[in-house]
Amino acid sequence: MERCLMLRATLVFAILGTALADDGAWSFLTWIPIAAGATIVVFLMAFSSSRNRKKESEEKKEKESEKKKEKEREKKSKKKKKEYDGVHDEKKDMEERQKEY
Repeated sequence: MERCLMLRATLVFAILGTALADDGAWSFLTWIPIAAGATIVVFLMAFSSSRNRKKESEEKKEKESEKKKEKEREKKSKKKKKEYDGVHDEKKDMEERQKEY
């Protein structure tokens, strides 16, 4: 992404430079602040895009960790349910045995 922005900026500067080169020395003096300002803007854009990517990756990691936690909770609840069902079945079996005797 940053490389693409830098390439675009370089092309824009080249086009501006050639367009302003017809005026001679004055265009060169104009070209320097334009190039400096545009370079700063490009660097700021690249910096903000890298920050956005970091935020997105952090959000993605948080979502994945939440999914993992939810899966673990589901597994624990299923395990507890199975244990409860097993105990409940044993109680039913004991009741049936008592009825038989």
